[in-house]
Amino acid sequence: MKKLVLLFTVLIASISYSNAQEKGQFILGGSLLISTSSLDFSQSGETIYEEKSNAIRISPTVGLMVSDKTAVGLSLAYEKSNIEEGRDQSFESKNLAIFGFLRTHQKISERFTSYVEPYFGKEINLEDEDIKLPFQLGSNVGILYFLSPQLSLEATLLSLNYSTLVEKEDDTKLSVNEFTFGFLLDNPVIGLKYYF
Repeated sequence: MKKLVLLFTVLIASISYSNAQEKGQFILGGSLLISTSSLDFSQSGETIYEEKSNAIRISPTVGLMVSDKTAVGLSLAYEKSNIEEGRDQSFESKNLAIFGFLRTHQKISERFTSYVEPYFGKEINLEDEDIKLPFQLGSNVGILYFLSPQLSLEATLLSLNYSTLVEKEDDTKLSVNEFTFGFLLDNPVIGLKYYF
C-alpha cells in the first residue's frame, strides 16, 4: 500500500501544470457545509433551556475564464436548517441564493494560485415569501492548490461581506445593515474547482 501511495504521489508531482487556467475554459465547482450544534443550559440539575440545530448547505458553481487570470461566473446555494427549542418548538428554513462573481487569479508557484473574488447576490426563503432576506455584496480571498492540471482544491482565507435589507410598508420602515470581516485561517472554507 505504501508503494502505491508513493507511486501515486510521484505521478501527480510529475504532471505539467502550465495549462491549468486558460482563456475559454469552463469552471465547475462548489462546496458542501454540514453543521450541527446543541445547547443545554441547566441549573441545579434542572434543564432551563435547550436547543439543537442542524444545517446543510450545497453550493454548486459554474464559471468561464475570460482571460488567463480572470473568471466570471454564478454560484447557487441551497440551505436547509432546522432548530429545535426544548421539546415543543421546532423551526425549519429552506433558502436559495444566487451570486454572481468575478475572480482574479495570481500565480504564486507551479501549483499554488491566489485569488480575489468580489461577488454580489440575493438570498430568498423558499417556504415563506413574506420573509425577506438581504442583498449581499462582498469579496473572498483565498488560495488554489492544483491537484492536477484541471482540478484544484481551494481554501477561502479572508471574507468581507456587506448585506442590506430595507422594507417599507405604509408608514413603517425596517432597515438592516450588516458588515462582516473575517480571517478564516483556523476555519477556511474548502471547495473544489474543475477546469475544462
